[in-house]
Amino acid sequence: MVKIKISEKEFFVYVKLEGKLDIDSELYFKKKMTALMEKGYHQLIFDMEEVTYINSFGLGVLTNVWRKVKAQQGALRLVCLSPKIKRLFQLTWLTKVFELFETLEEAENLFIEENQ
Repeated sequence: MVKIKISEKEFFVYVKLEGKLDIDSELYFKKKMTALMEKGYHQLIFDMEEVTYINSFGLGVLTNVWRKVKAQQGALRLVCLSPKIKRLFQLTWLTKVFELFETLEEAENLFIEENQ
């Protein structure tokens, strides 16, 4: 099961994910992300450093969040992916869809630059 910690920042919402993003966490994750987007938040950073496992269900919910964010002219940026998780994104060609950053600071700075 995934744990989700949400922090509202000046130019984006920071979402810290921990654990497994799979079928067991799919509904919980969808509810949390839907609630965020219904509040009007469409600039998101997902910190993936503590994500230990993602399967096709997890990739599916991430992709659905990305679609909804893009439909609102927003951005979803993923940071701090482990080598194993990053490789999964490469193998599934999702590196062409998602913006991936090595550090939180890189993604934060881009949001700050875009909002100045």
